[in-house]
Amino acid sequence: MSLDVLALEQSLQRLEQADPRLAQVVELHFFGGLSFPEMSRVMNVTERTLFRDWRAARALIHDDLSRFDGANA
Repeated sequence: MSLDVLALEQSLQRLEQADPRLAQVVELHFFGGLSFPEMSRVMNVTERTLFRDWRAARALIHDDLSRFDGANA
């Protein structure tokens, strides 16, 4: 699967509607380049929670992009 920036943006928008905190984690880590300790301070949640959120967000985006990619194949 090649990276489609528009599809990624749309997937992130859907994630934000479903779970704003997961979307914020993706934005801060992927786009903002923040580390987990930095995000922990910014969001006032534990690093453990952020790791869990990051894994969940990645899985949801991957699933969403897979469905998007399959619909356009």
